[in-house]
Amino acid sequence: MALYSNVNLSYHISHSAHLKLNSDLLDMSGENRWSFSTGIEEAIRRQKVKERLIPFSFLGETKITVFCCIEGIALPPDEWKRDYVLAFLLRSNDKERLSLSLFLDVDAKLTKLAYDFLSATDIPSNRMQEIKALSAKQANDYVKAYLNKTGKKKIGRNEVCPCGSGKKYKKCCGK
Repeated sequence: MALYSNVNLSYHISHSAHLKLNSDLLDMSGENRWSFSTGIEEAIRRQKVKERLIPFSFLGETKITVFCCIEGIALPPDEWKRDYVLAFLLRSNDKERLSLSLFLDVDAKLTKLAYDFLSATDIPSNRMQEIKALSAKQANDYVKAYLNKTGKKKIGRNEVCPCGSGKKYKKCCGK
């Protein structure tokens, strides 16, 4: 996927943030680039079926949460996306997470790109409990969705936790 061909880049936080975005995406290993690209394609496919935004998070060298914003599918407010990423960041104990919004036309062609690098310091102290509660709800929703999708009754203790933290289930949601 050519990310920058005729694309309107927005949220230019700084020149260094733009360079970091380029570096992080270009420095991905071939396997991670394939996983990232496949994740985008799967998100687009699922969103067209469900007709709603379905974010996905990537746990490669660069921690990324992607929002494929397809023309014609309603989008939540930017604050919702920011809270979603911050909640995921807390759950997975990331130092930093890239929030990447890909704006696509109805043919899934990239028209605009918005991004932000977030860390736990971006959570206002008066909202920390709210973001932690959102993180717990997200984890619970991910586990339920995994069990429904796979038809399993329970998750093995040594399996990777389906909440997206990257930890074993027994050290995460299986406590």
